[in-house]
Amino acid sequence: MPLPNLLNDVPKNINKMIAGNIQFNDNIDKFKNICNYIDISGGIETSGLKDISKIDIFLNNIKRVNDENI
Repeated sequence: MPLPNLLNDVPKNINKMIAGNIQFNDNIDKFKNICNYIDISGGIETSGLKDISKIDIFLNNIKRVNDENI
């Protein structure tokens, strides 16, 4: 069963987190209606270290999505 269908079955009042191979440059729009939290820890690393440029790109994507919802 596709991931969005599984999460849609979880009651709305329960916070949901999604994790697993989520990358810094993924389309965040696809997650905004299915979860409350995203675990992106590994997706913002380069050679096992946190990469500030990937973090910056990810945070700018989050800001863009949030600004679109205002």
